[in-house]
Amino acid sequence: MIGSIEKGKKADMFVVKENPLEDITALRNVSMVVINGQLIENPVVNKYPEVEEVLDSIAI
Repeated sequence: MIGSIEKGKKADMFVVKENPLEDITALRNVSMVVINGQLIENPVVNKYPEVEEVLDSIAI
């Protein structure tokens, strides 16, 4: 286990609606980001062609 989420702890993370373990392209649809304790809902995400190609190549 790398870490845990508990009250009083601080973590940077992103939330997606679908399970990326079942479909890696779920990483294209980030619904929330927590960074430095700040919640950002519906963030604008920069997309990179190289990353999009990789997602396309390994998508189920």
